[in-house]
Amino acid sequence: MKKLIIPIIAIAVGAIFYAQFSRHKEPEKFKVRIGVIPWPGYDLIHLAQEKGFYAEEGLDVEIIEQSSSINQFTALENGQISALGITLTELIDNNVNWKTKMRVVSILDYSYGGDVILGQKYIKSMQDLRGKKVAVEDTGLGIYMINRALKLSGMVIEDIEVINMDLSSGVKAMNKGTVDGFVCFPPFSVEVMRSVSANIIFDSTKIPEEIVDVFAVSDDLLDNHADVVRGLVSGWNKALDYSKSHPQESYTLMAVHEGMTSKEFENALSDLVIPTINEQKDIFRRQSLNKTAERIMNIIFSKEQLKNTQKPKSFIHENIILSMD
Repeated sequence: MKKLIIPIIAIAVGAIFYAQFSRHKEPEKFKVRIGVIPWPGYDLIHLAQEKGFYAEEGLDVEIIEQSSSINQFTALENGQISALGITLTELIDNNVNWKTKMRVVSILDYSYGGDVILGQKYIKSMQDLRGKKVAVEDTGLGIYMINRALKLSGMVIEDIEVINMDLSSGVKAMNKGTVDGFVCFPPFSVEVMRSVSANIIFDSTKIPEEIVDVFAVSDDLLDNHADVVRGLVSGWNKALDYSKSHPQESYTLMAVHEGMTSKEFENALSDLVIPTINEQKDIFRRQSLNKTAERIMNIIFSKEQLKNTQKPKSFIHENIILSMD
């Protein structure tokens, strides 16, 4: 009888301990993978993770660092990421040319001088690029930037020799002097300026509100886990507030991801406008982002292409921001 009682007692004690453990065990966090490329405007995503703001929202976030938006799109198609920081121009391009569709849920920044065209020291203006070689990444943003700069300078794409190359290769080409101009942004522009006496011959202040970075998520994530998306935006907003109350610590943490000094990062950030949640609410209510998207689409697509292109309201989702406290 004693032999029978002992196992029963052991089982009962074990059940009690298991029940107590289960009661206090933290709920499993929802796993989200976010793709980002080098750009100071995306580093609040890193800050939100490092300071635990995503964890506070019940999220297990993994940030996948990639070298270009092309790699982001590939990762998206392969199901390796479900959210990303991206320019509105490239999101529009992605939704036309790739199977997996994305929707904008918040605004990360507006570029006011961050995106630039650099010229070698003998290149003083866009006009000086006539007949010259210009390194341009073959993405929606690179193509958009060079075409806008040329148009505003009274030039056309045939006036220059476009050399398609990724941004890291563009830095090397500028340093070696094998190209005369380079369409880029930090940290790549900062890297060039460290070693070459380059001139900024065009920047995004000349096309205000046209280059905007957004936080976008897959249709699947938004349709099936809107609460998770709201948590992602909330975590980012906490990081923005923290960066304002602890600027030097935040700059130091974020600069690491760009390979920049804290001061270089601070300078780069000064060329961006990062709207608060309340400012974003106003932007979405006025449909200003929709109008920006329409302007971009009219520039990058032909009239024939526009007939088969999504309207901005189909990929700009305002409900997440408008529901924020």
